[in-house]
Amino acid sequence: MRLAALLLALAALLAVAGTAAADDGWTPIGMEQELMCPTCKTRLDLSHEPAANQIRAALRRAKAQGLSKGEVERRLVADYGEAVLASPPRDGIGWAAWLIPAAVLAGGAAAAVWLAARWRAGRSEGSAALDAPLAPAPAGDRVRLEQQLDAELERFE
Repeated sequence: MRLAALLLALAALLAVAGTAAADDGWTPIGMEQELMCPTCKTRLDLSHEPAANQIRAALRRAKAQGLSKGEVERRLVADYGEAVLASPPRDGIGWAAWLIPAAVLAGGAAAAVWLAARWRAGRSEGSAALDAPLAPAPAGDRVRLEQQLDAELERFE
């Protein structure tokens, strides 16, 4: 159980680290999905504001100049502020926005594994009682139960 939680946490951290390291090979169209229009506060690829068009042009120029994704983001933040980034920054308090969902996901997975283990242990303890033969019902109870069953079945016909 602890191993599964540890592996899940490690996978989440590797995913975050992998996205942070994937700076090369960016495209202006891909960046448009990661940026916000400073005027209308929607994603850049959904905006038709003049400011969004200026940022798109800046992205094309930066790509032609061979700038890295990180350099482009730093320039845009310097020009438009942190609000131009659709995702929270990966430094300072911004890490909380990345790590808290991963921690909640890991905690949920650990809880699911723990609950499954408890359920499984409970089933194995209770299965001995289920394997024992049932004692026959007393004759008076049997007649009463059969009458009740017949009455219920007639109600549905």
